[in-house]
Amino acid sequence: MATDPLLDAELESLIHAVSHDLGEPLRSLEGFSVALLEDYGDALDEDGQLYIGRIRAATARLGARIDALLKLSRHTRGELALAPVDLGLLAQQATPPALTLRCQGDLTAHGDARLLRHLLDELLGNCAKFEAKSAALARDAEGAFTLIDDGVGFDPTYAERIFVAFGRYHGPDEYPGQGVGLTIARRIVHRHGGTIAATSPGTGCTVRFTLPR
Repeated sequence: MATDPLLDAELESLIHAVSHDLGEPLRSLEGFSVALLEDYGDALDEDGQLYIGRIRAATARLGARIDALLKLSRHTRGELALAPVDLGLLAQQATPPALTLRCQGDLTAHGDARLLRHLLDELLGNCAKFEAKSAALARDAEGAFTLIDDGVGFDPTYAERIFVAFGRYHGPDEYPGQGVGLTIARRIVHRHGGTIAATSPGTGCTVRFTLPR
C-alpha cells in the first residue's frame, strides 16, 4: 500500500522541527536549570528550589511528549509490507509478563508484520497498565478481532477520547504514560484499511478491530 510522497516529505519536515527545533532549546532549559540548582542552590530559599524543581519536571514532561509524537509519526510513513500474519503468535510475543493471554481460533490477518506487532504491543501494554490480569484474543462472528481484558475499564463516555493523542482521562500519577498508545493502535489499524473501537461496562475492556484477511 503506497503513501503520498508529498505527505511523507511534509511529515519528515515536521519530525525534524519537533526533534531539533523544539528538542534543542528544551535540553538547554533542562541543562541551565540543573546548573542553576548546582551553582546557586544554596542561595535559593525553599520556594526558589521548589520552582526549579517544577521547571525540571515540566521540561521532562514536554520531552516525553515530544518522544511520544515522534513515535506516533513513525507509524504514519512508508509503504506497508503486506503478507499473511499470525496475530496469535505476535500477541504471545508482545504480552507483558504480568498479563496472561489466551488466544482462540484462527487469528491470521493480512498486513504488515512489523506494524501489527506494534499494534499488539500497544493494546496488550494498555491492558497491563490498567491492571488487567488476563486477556483473550479471538475473532467474533463477523470476522473482527476482539481483545477482552479484566482490567479497571473506563467510563463509556470516553470511548472516543481514549483514541485521541494525549486524551487521557486518568491523572499521570494514577496511570503513567503519555496517552498515545491507543492513538498509535488506531493509526496502524486505519493504515490497513480497518476500524477499531473500545467498549467497557465500567470494569474490563473490549477492543474490537478489523484487518484484511
